[in-house]
Amino acid sequence: MHINLAGRSRLISMITAALLIISLFISAPSTGGMLVPPWDKLGHFAFYGTIAFLLAVGLGHSRLFLALLLTCSIGIADEAYQAILPGRQSDVMDLLTDVAAAMIVILLVRLTTASTRQKAS
Repeated sequence: MHINLAGRSRLISMITAALLIISLFISAPSTGGMLVPPWDKLGHFAFYGTIAFLLAVGLGHSRLFLALLLTCSIGIADEAYQAILPGRQSDVMDLLTDVAAAMIVILLVRLTTASTRQKAS
């Protein structure tokens, strides 16, 4: 019996990313104000950096731009959703933090992957 570990880790990454994204939208009405500025930005950075990483692993290193676009789209959707929720507000700085986290993580994944491939050659 052959176990494809690469395929399994990609699947686990995608499932984990999906669960985190679903939890984001389910918990949005009740999580406002949990972290006060500037610590809320650290929370955004960690959450969206994690999403970007999981999507990068799940989609594969040849689709890093797609992982970046998806992560940024989730950030846009989150802020749009918060704009219509009572007691919540949308924040451009939160969105910029989400995008920055996604870009930095995707860049680090790309650089790490490139250096690993060069060493293997």
